[in-house]
Amino acid sequence: MKYPCLLFLLLTSSLVHAQATLYGKVTDEETEEELIGANVIAYQNGVIVSGTSTDFDGNYQLELDPGIYHLEVRYVGYPSSTVDGVLVKEGQRQQWDVGLGRVMEPIIISYYMVIHKVPLLQVDAAGPTPISDQKIERQPVKEVRELMVNFPGVSVGR
Repeated sequence: MKYPCLLFLLLTSSLVHAQATLYGKVTDEETEEELIGANVIAYQNGVIVSGTSTDFDGNYQLELDPGIYHLEVRYVGYPSSTVDGVLVKEGQRQQWDVGLGRVMEPIIISYYMVIHKVPLLQVDAAGPTPISDQKIERQPVKEVRELMVNFPGVSVGR
C-alpha cells in the first residue's frame, strides 16, 4: 500500500464526526393512528438543520450532529407540536415519539353569488328596433336569410 497515512486519516475523520440518530413515530393523540407524511423538522439557533417526512407507518429518522435542537412536527389539519432543548448525544440512537393533538376546527367558507338579469335584446335609440310577428308575416320572402336583409341593423354572413 502506497499511502497508508491517507487511508488512516480518512477512517479517523469519519469517526471524529460521528452523528447521532433521532427517530420515532408520529401518531394522532386520540385515535393513535399513524400519521403518514407528517413533517419533522430540526432547528438549531433558529435555522433549519434537517428535516424529513414520516413513512407509511408514521415512522421518521433524522441523522443529526451532536447538539441541542428545537424540534417541530407539522401535519395538515393538526396544530404543530414543538419541543425545545432536545439534547442529541454523539453516536446514540434516541427515540422521540410525538402524538399530535385534536384536529383543528373546520374552516367554513361561505360565498354568495349575485345574479344580474340582463335582457337578451336591449332596445336603445342607436340599435335595431324589435320586429313584430305581424311585420314578419307580411314580408314576401321564401328564406330566413332574405327576411333578415330587409330589416335595418341586421347583417347576414354568407
